[in-house]
Amino acid sequence: MAADLRVSIAHQTAFALRLAAALSSPAHPAGGAGRNVAFSPLSLHVALSLVAAGAGGATRDQLASALGGPGSAEGLHAFAEQLVQLVLADASGAGGPRVAFADGVFVDASLSLKKTFGDVAVGKYKAETHSVDFQTKWLLLPSNLANIDWEHYLLLPSLEKKLEKYGKIFLVFTIVGIIYVIMWFPFTAILEIMSLKDDEPITHWTSGKAAEVASQVNSWVEKVTSGLIKEILPPGSVDHTTRLVLGNALYFKGAWTEKFDASKTKDGEFHLLDGKSVQAPFMSTSKKQYISSYDNLKVLKLPYQQGRDKRQFSMYILLPEAQDGLWSLAEKLNSEPEFLEKHIPTRQVTVGQFKLPKFKISFGFEVSDLLKSLGLHLPFSSEADLTEMVDSPEGKNLFVSSVFHKSFVEVNEEGTEAAAATAAVITLRSAPIAEDFVADHPFLFLIREDMTGVVLFVGHVAAEVLGQVNSWVDRVTSGLIKNIATPRSINHNTKLVLANALYFKGAWAEKFDVSKTEDGEFHLLDGESVQAPFMSTRKKQYLSSYDSLKVLKLPYLQGGDKRQFSMYILLPEAQDGLWSLAEKLNSEPEFMENHIPMRPVHVGQFKLPKFKISFGFGASGLLKGLGLPLLFGSEVDLIEMVDSPGAQNLFVSSVFHKSFIEVNEEGTEATAAVMVSMEHSRPRRLNFVADHPFMFLIREDVTGVILFIGHVVNPLLAV
Repeated sequence: MAADLRVSIAHQTAFALRLAAALSSPAHPAGGAGRNVAFSPLSLHVALSLVAAGAGGATRDQLASALGGPGSAEGLHAFAEQLVQLVLADASGAGGPRVAFADGVFVDASLSLKKTFGDVAVGKYKAETHSVDFQTKWLLLPSNLANIDWEHYLLLPSLEKKLEKYGKIFLVFTIVGIIYVIMWFPFTAILEIMSLKDDEPITHWTSGKAAEVASQVNSWVEKVTSGLIKEILPPGSVDHTTRLVLGNALYFKGAWTEKFDASKTKDGEFHLLDGKSVQAPFMSTSKKQYISSYDNLKVLKLPYQQGRDKRQFSMYILLPEAQDGLWSLAEKLNSEPEFLEKHIPTRQVTVGQFKLPKFKISFGFEVSDLLKSLGLHLPFSSEADLTEMVDSPEGKNLFVSSVFHKSFVEVNEEGTEAAAATAAVITLRSAPIAEDFVADHPFLFLIREDMTGVVLFVGHVAAEVLGQVNSWVDRVTSGLIKNIATPRSINHNTKLVLANALYFKGAWAEKFDVSKTEDGEFHLLDGESVQAPFMSTRKKQYLSSYDSLKVLKLPYLQGGDKRQFSMYILLPEAQDGLWSLAEKLNSEPEFMENHIPMRPVHVGQFKLPKFKISFGFGASGLLKGLGLPLLFGSEVDLIEMVDSPGAQNLFVSSVFHKSFIEVNEEGTEATAAVMVSMEHSRPRRLNFVADHPFMFLIREDVTGVILFIGHVVNPLLAV
């Protein structure tokens, strides 16, 4: 297998396990503690890769990063092409599992696909393209209005004005319970519309042609999945603002290499996560099995009958030793993507007691919130760039409004039947809404160089040697920091002082108007408030908005080099949300990078306080708490620092840090200094009893591609 394919598969596996861990969380509304879960990371990966084919700029980069690690969108498409050819080709004619896969692009008839996107979709993803009608709507008339003379109303200019933004319309009316449909007219309506004000919405539309397109997509999926998935698009999931649906469907049916004897299947006790138990049918065997056993985990490999090609499909059952160990196992897989590869059984062993429940899972969920929680937010936001999809000015207003996924898995004595489908709905964005940004409660801030991502400053708004150090720091920081060292921090035992100082002064790319700065109320963490000077503006700002957070980027004036410095303000929605935001940043190092605003948006109310902070602290205790105790202890090794026998007795006695930052209408002045002061001083039978919650995967073993993944918390639950 080529090295680049191996790397792509490793990224696909990591993506699959991230999704599995998130869905396995008891807190997740779709998965949760009480439901069995099954999904196809492969189906989701291919659908999102096809979205990436029509994306540009930061949106394309974020999709490529989430799906393929550091690779490019082109790498995703090459990987998809290899998947379709190598993994997803049907092997039933060669004696192997039956595999069916189809990609589809359903685009509104008013639009044409860009040539590059169409070539990639058809050439690499083997997608079918369908021209459909999302936009035509029907208008339902009450029967008491059936005597209207339509020609008269068609001539009324005021009626045309009210309806011109709605495009073509089907007129539906009823007389004595019989429905009549009049062919569409550009401007037609009921008498009631005449009484509406210009800004009042027309609310009595039916779903129109969009519902027919949803039915078409659902029928296409049902056919590919041999009837296992009948409805990937639920009612109301597409409407007249929908412009594209990118979908795929996957079907798998494989027979075990060694089938189970149905006569030996007996009911037994399956232990649930809540401590209760249910009776479930368990398959059993005394034949040798591919099992590997570890301290708190057993892994079972069940191969499917292989065809004449080189592919080998298998199911893996990951059974935690603890009856409530499912969630910690999911976390382990997520944190160590190579864990699965290292724990795959490689040889058959003699089994003692062997019990595996039969199970059937039907699982579906809307994926966008899960993907956003994993850092993939741009395709779903007002900042989405899907301009490479269609050849129309509308392309700049497209975004992914929803992603639907459904899976079905059944395991019995004969083998496995499984299916999955994914549909990404691409919708026309409405006129941009002006975003408010009112930083009137505690927030975090950073100063960052954007080309490299280096953070310079971060904070929140809640004797002779001594003289030489302070004088030097004073000079480098332009007088903003005068006393980094104190008489108590340096004494006769001090042998070495390591110091650094940093000074930064930047003007905003767009300065604030001083005349618009006004006092306002700033809400403190204790519930009290104070009066503070707030800067304001009506100009567009780099601003991104999320459920519980807004992020503002304020660029500084750029010089002749490529560096670009910016200040970032992270404003939690809750007035007391500062600490939970800080915890979020700590637990997810990539959080900041995933939430950087990419383009300026219109602002509504905008208020940012001026502030000035002078802050200093002894950093030794904090660094020890973060896992650096050796540096300050008697066991420290600093012998490479000085050429003296006394070097073996050196240790870090203290670390002092001071910072100063001021933010006003002109820009920012900031400085920091750090001073480090150092002082002297035979084969056994294995049981495999899957009688409590476990995870499972269906994987092609030559490539390592995961087709399906899920967990079973109760084998009696089919949904």
